[in-house]
Amino acid sequence: MSLTYGFLSGYGSQMLRNTPFRALGTSAVKNVGPKAAADEEEFRVLELKTAVKKGRKTFRRLEDKPILPPRYKQQKIDQNWGNVWPTARVFHPATVPFPLRQGYPKRGQAPPDKWGNTELMKIPNFLHLTPPVIERHCEALKKFCTSWPSGLETPEKQENHFPVTVIKSTYLHSSPTIRDEKARIVTLK
Repeated sequence: MSLTYGFLSGYGSQMLRNTPFRALGTSAVKNVGPKAAADEEEFRVLELKTAVKKGRKTFRRLEDKPILPPRYKQQKIDQNWGNVWPTARVFHPATVPFPLRQGYPKRGQAPPDKWGNTELMKIPNFLHLTPPVIERHCEALKKFCTSWPSGLETPEKQENHFPVTVIKSTYLHSSPTIRDEKARIVTLK
C-alpha cells in the first residue's frame, strides 16, 4: 500500500520517503521508500554533526588599553565652536561640553539633563548660531553689501522701481519631522 500526500513537495517529501511511519488505523510499519523488509521495524538514528571549533579567541584585558575620557570633557573652553557644531543637526550629548536641560521636570526636581533627553532630539536646534559664529558670517557677507540707494525710502517707491514678488508655501502637520519637501520651493519674480 502506498500513501501519497499532495502537500509534500521538494525537500520535505524526499525526507519523508525514506522515513518509516505508522499508518492510521493499523499497527504495521509502512515503508514508503525502497528499503528492505528487514529495516521496516527499525527507525533510523538521527546523527547530529557538531561544529568544529576554530582557534581560541584572545581577549585584551581592560588594563592593557587606556580608557579615554568622553569627548565633552576633552574639549577646551576657548575652542572654535563653529568647527564643533557647524550646522543645524540633531542634538548629540557627547559633543556639547556644557550642561543643558530641557523637558518637564518632576515635582521638586530639575528638568532632565542632556543624556537620553528625547526633548532635545525632537527639534532642530540653534547651537550652531553662537554670537562669534554669527559675527564671522556677517564679516564674510559684508563684502557683498552696498549702501541703500537714495530715493527708495518708502515701500511704495520700492515697489514702483523694483517690483519683487516672493511666492513660498508653509506646511504644518503632525509627523516625526517638521521638514516638508514642498516647502523648499520658493519662486522669486
